[in-house]
Amino acid sequence: MEKISRSLFLEVGGGAAITTMVPKALLADTRGKILPLVIFFQGGAQSPYEFVSPLVDSCRELRGEVTTMTGKNGEQVDDRWKRFAKLSDKTAVIRSLDARNTSHDARYVMGQPAIYAETLASGGLPHPFIEEPSTFSDRSQLDAKLGMHITWDATEKQFKAPELKIEPGLSEKIKLLNKLEHPMDGRKVERMEQNRELAANLLLGGGKAVTEPFVNAVKDHERYGNHPIGDACALASNFAQSGAGVTLVYNEFESGWDMHSDLKKRSDILIPPTDQALGELILDARRHGFVLLMTTEHGRWPTINGNGGREHHNVSYAVLAGGSTHGGAVIGSINQTGNIASDVVDGKRLMKTVLQACGVEQPNRADLIVGAVN
Repeated sequence: MEKISRSLFLEVGGGAAITTMVPKALLADTRGKILPLVIFFQGGAQSPYEFVSPLVDSCRELRGEVTTMTGKNGEQVDDRWKRFAKLSDKTAVIRSLDARNTSHDARYVMGQPAIYAETLASGGLPHPFIEEPSTFSDRSQLDAKLGMHITWDATEKQFKAPELKIEPGLSEKIKLLNKLEHPMDGRKVERMEQNRELAANLLLGGGKAVTEPFVNAVKDHERYGNHPIGDACALASNFAQSGAGVTLVYNEFESGWDMHSDLKKRSDILIPPTDQALGELILDARRHGFVLLMTTEHGRWPTINGNGGREHHNVSYAVLAGGSTHGGAVIGSINQTGNIASDVVDGKRLMKTVLQACGVEQPNRADLIVGAVN
């Protein structure tokens, strides 16, 4: 199926994106002590009401066709997330994330991963952006080109290492491009140059740091679920273990979570492989010493529409695991109408808390999500 930009269907609103995350003065003190980050991003705007914030006491028009179970953290969860429910006491769940947008713009929630990838990098790898095969191509406004873009090979049914070659004079050409293409961010161009050259040198030199995660991930496919979603997450775990500072799995498999219709039918298909992969990432984060963030660009409308789906809404969620995450913590609450009732969290606060969990000490603990990290 030909990929299409969601902007053809949705007018994207403007606004300020998150641009700063880590004070540079902290880098010297934290370099070498910090943990890698794996972001398991649910593209298309996943509904929190069919996950960690089910509208248990609401009418059917809001609750939908959700039945629940009690997770190990003592909270109700959609019972299709069985593996997550059993491991929820090993996570911190934020139910009160205000995404500050309803236009498929992940930058409001977490900025661009490249902003803090430099801070977290420790193994000499450009950060991988692992993209599930999808109908859409806009990636919730995330830029896959700033790192090592890894895509699904439909013929070989696997994720493959990108074939990179060093172009003669690449550095000078990119510097010239930087001068000519205003207002393109000079820092962005510089980062592209560094990551491309690093990845190319690693690959052309037979760098095992790049190739070994692909080899090792195959051994983990069965426990991750033998599905493209599981394969991507197994690869992400192995990249984190190899020292990639930030690895992002963009999970908008096929039509993803943008469920304006047939919410139950589509969720029944997408939740099981996502749940299996999430469970293994939670365990691997604790076993192998990385931090996991699972989130989405915004949420879905509390009321079920006439097509059995949900429209866009700002209320979202995040799940953290590993590092100094406080296992079993549940932050914020949702009322019966599906709106945030307490402890509103925005994207900047979320990402400062994530970095704290990775070991990047934040200068002002008042900026962190209280109770989410130790």
